[in-house]
Amino acid sequence: MNEPTEQSDLIAEVQYRKQQLMETQAESKQKLIEDNIPEVIKRDDLTPETLDTLLHFGLNAPALLNQYACAVEDALIEQVHKGSELREVLREVYAELQSLREFKAITLNSLGMGEPDAEPEEDTKKAED
Repeated sequence: MNEPTEQSDLIAEVQYRKQQLMETQAESKQKLIEDNIPEVIKRDDLTPETLDTLLHFGLNAPALLNQYACAVEDALIEQVHKGSELREVLREVYAELQSLREFKAITLNSLGMGEPDAEPEEDTKKAED
């Protein structure tokens, strides 16, 4: 009967140490906040998530995030401009292709070679007649 008591004691000891560790971490976090965040910042106005971010990334986190956001925005704007330029080039190429198709049709008709896009079966029937 001694064994269940030992297990209970061991579980209680683990739970107690876990609680102590959590309290120590909370105290350490609070000390970090007090030591690293300037007094001009009202700590009560900051959410726990904001405090975690400031502690993890430092006080310049908002500036770094803004810099990153601006870089992403600039890259997006550049890609939109490139997409617009490529769309215009594609339109020009398509117009040139249409002109070449029309030229081909006119040339083949003037040489009496028939429709350029005729089905092979139609060409075979004309040759048999």
